[in-house]
Amino acid sequence: MSDDYAAMVKSSSLRFKGEKKKKKHKKKHKKGKRSHEESSSKGKLHKRHRVYWPVSDFVDLTGNVLVESESGRYLIALDDGSVTVSETTKDSDEPDVQEIFTFIRISEHRVALKTAFNRFVSCEDDGRVEGRQEAIGVKEMWEPIFDDGGKLSLRGHNKKILKVAVGERACCDAALTDADVNFNVFSSVDKTEKKEEEKEKANEERNAYAFASNLSQVEHSFTKRYQSWQDGKLRMSKEDKKELKRAKQTGQLHGSLLNRRVKMKSDRYCM
Repeated sequence: MSDDYAAMVKSSSLRFKGEKKKKKHKKKHKKGKRSHEESSSKGKLHKRHRVYWPVSDFVDLTGNVLVESESGRYLIALDDGSVTVSETTKDSDEPDVQEIFTFIRISEHRVALKTAFNRFVSCEDDGRVEGRQEAIGVKEMWEPIFDDGGKLSLRGHNKKILKVAVGERACCDAALTDADVNFNVFSSVDKTEKKEEEKEKANEERNAYAFASNLSQVEHSFTKRYQSWQDGKLRMSKEDKKELKRAKQTGQLHGSLLNRRVKMKSDRYCM
């Protein structure tokens, strides 16, 4: 019977009255070591990006960016107006100034791309791509297309896709299925502090022209924002607004407003 009783009693270590029961801790050495290796490899992979973070949505496509091509090299604007890819990769040092571009949202489906030389990247009818324009027109508008993996492609006004291959100048004569048309974009905009502010601003910019009911008010705000105010007076175009109505229907309202400002000769971009 003593043997049966001993089998029923659970053996344990001797504990004194008032002593707290100690909790058992599982070993996590292997997991900690593995996470450390992953973080170190990730830091090495994005050594060049530092404050830059990946963009995969139209709302975040604004401000200063780095554009990485399929070859792993970065888009760069040269002082002769050409656009190509640099020799650097993500394992290189900090980016050169010429590798930093600025995305500007124009409408709900259009953006403009500005170089470090304060010039806009344009697409000609024959597919030539240059970064020489001082103002935004139809040829400087690009349609961003994100795939399921967060990669970006840019469609020009000629309905073709921007292509940048190693050793060649950028061109806009490709299709979405071609090589060298997908890009990884990294933004330096403060994502934690200005995320809500940027989204609100993006919504305002996307709806500013597409859903405006009063074109006179739109042109007034547009002119007031960009006029140089040489004599302290606001000068509005006296041309018929039927042209603006047609431009709004075709999605070219921004370009039409720009053309009207050029004719006024009182704009800080068009002087």
